[in-house]
Amino acid sequence: MQRNHSIDAIRGTLLLIMSINHFIWITVGWADIQYITLQPFGQVGAAEGFIFISGLMVGLVYSTYNSQVMRQKLHQRAKQLYIYHMSAIAGLLVVGALYIHFVPPVHTFYDNVFPGLMENKALALAASATLIHKPAYFDILPMYVIFLLIAPIVLKQLSKGRMIEILVVSLITWLSSRFINLSEMLTPLFPDSELNTGYFSLLAWQLLFVIGICLGYRAQHQPINWFKYRSVTALVAITALVIFVLNRNVLGQYGIHQGTLYELADKPLIGWLRAVNLLLLVYLFAWLLHRKPNALAFKPLALIGRNSLQVFTWHYLVIFTLAPATLGYLDFQPSLTISLMIVACSLLIPPLWRERRKTNKLSIEKVRHSG
Repeated sequence: MQRNHSIDAIRGTLLLIMSINHFIWITVGWADIQYITLQPFGQVGAAEGFIFISGLMVGLVYSTYNSQVMRQKLHQRAKQLYIYHMSAIAGLLVVGALYIHFVPPVHTFYDNVFPGLMENKALALAASATLIHKPAYFDILPMYVIFLLIAPIVLKQLSKGRMIEILVVSLITWLSSRFINLSEMLTPLFPDSELNTGYFSLLAWQLLFVIGICLGYRAQHQPINWFKYRSVTALVAITALVIFVLNRNVLGQYGIHQGTLYELADKPLIGWLRAVNLLLLVYLFAWLLHRKPNALAFKPLALIGRNSLQVFTWHYLVIFTLAPATLGYLDFQPSLTISLMIVACSLLIPPLWRERRKTNKLSIEKVRHSG
């Protein structure tokens, strides 16, 4: 299928937002820029959009292959993500160890963010290798790996026309996350370790991925004119606008504010309002791209989005290398603005490096063929 650069740019934007938020959370905790980067359109953040788009692309791309090839490719992709995830954790341990060796006070920073990680490196790697233990901010890739492993089952059932059944099972699993706490079940098995099963509930977040797969599959095989009726589009826009306004505390004096909305839009468990808010925004962005396919195709962000795995892994090394310096452990105190600019610009390094390698490879191939 033809690549949609606007979707790449949206994914790149989500990666940029996650990198900025992660950096702020582990340093100063809050900054004014988060009025824009932290749930700017309502009770939906970058992570939810990223997982949904990942599912959407699986439904669009992998459903075009036969069953055997599809399963093979998805397993290969899951393996690739797993390797990158473990590489990111290993890289974090190396960076942390070097910092602590040369600047001992940095130990406090790493202990606060990753309790026990530096003292038990082998245990941390072993627990992380099972995808049970997830250091802080390392939720996304382990979830994605597991989702990719179940994706062949979902796609096979979709090919048999069982979309309703798939969505019902996904909804039941989502509801079960209210009663099944994996952390509480597993922690007693690791009494002497700092086990962290993750901030996001796997049972809840699969809903976003599965909905994405279903919509991607439908768009590829049985397209629906979602924008046939203007009244529906207008209703979606008005509903999304109401949530946006309420999320800005416009009616705070009446007890309707971000806090009360969050009770209905719990992030770890994907509250119903968060899921609905996400789908409303998906509809509106899809409408925009339907009208103007290249409306959001900003090249730098599209470049980041095309290399999302490499960029996502890289952002860990950048923020956890830069954060201690920003906090002054190296007697080097750049302003938060400069630090954020470095974080943002550094996201272009992996894609530019990969593009250059690709260009060099093509040049070598041309020389060989011409010779």
